[in-house]
Amino acid sequence: MPKRTGRPPGLTPDGPEIKRLRVGLGLTAAQLAPRAGFRHWKSLSAVESANRPISDVTASRLARALGVEVGDILSDDEPETADALSA
Repeated sequence: MPKRTGRPPGLTPDGPEIKRLRVGLGLTAAQLAPRAGFRHWKSLSAVESANRPISDVTASRLARALGVEVGDILSDDEPETADALSA
């Protein structure tokens, strides 16, 4: 049984796309992490590896830091959520 944290399950990031965008901007994970509101670059790395869901707030901050729309960094598994956040 999954461990309950008291938090909602979160959004599923498109980790490879996030990494592609970051690298395209010439940024390291350590450089992008604080711009996107992460406390440590390892947290961003976990998102890029698709091992960690993200909140809608984190998705917005990450998209802003990458200069893209929120829907561009979310997995296609949640199109209605991505569309709602991009609006």
